[in-house]
Amino acid sequence: MRIPRRVGAFAVMCFGPAIVGLAIVGLAGCGPNAGKPASKKELEHVREEYAVAGTVGRVVEVLESAKLAAVTDIPVDQANEGDLVAFVDQRNRPLVSGTVVAKAGNQLHVRYVTPRPERRPPRVGDLAVHMPGKSPNDETRMTNE
Repeated sequence: MRIPRRVGAFAVMCFGPAIVGLAIVGLAGCGPNAGKPASKKELEHVREEYAVAGTVGRVVEVLESAKLAAVTDIPVDQANEGDLVAFVDQRNRPLVSGTVVAKAGNQLHVRYVTPRPERRPPRVGDLAVHMPGKSPNDETRMTNE
């Protein structure tokens, strides 16, 4: 079956821009910071905001199948298993929370909770706020509600 030339031209005029737009979005990602690690300036800005609450570090590795994130730039000698960690993106938007489950070298290993549908799990380049002495029961609602 042949599509009349007028119908084909109409379809291209109506749907062509939408298809091109979707292709551009697909190639560009979800925004300017999609998958981009936090810069030193962003890290320092978030550190200033959370100075009272805790220490801010960076996510350097994620094992999604186990819901584990490796975090650096936080003194491991100041962390204990069970301490609360809140993950935020580079724009300081909350993602999820988790708890320290291990220390390895200069990293904290943090098991994070399943994110709500409107949130996402942490990824490399995100920031982590370590709150010593806080347990997940104290502050989980901060990032999970």
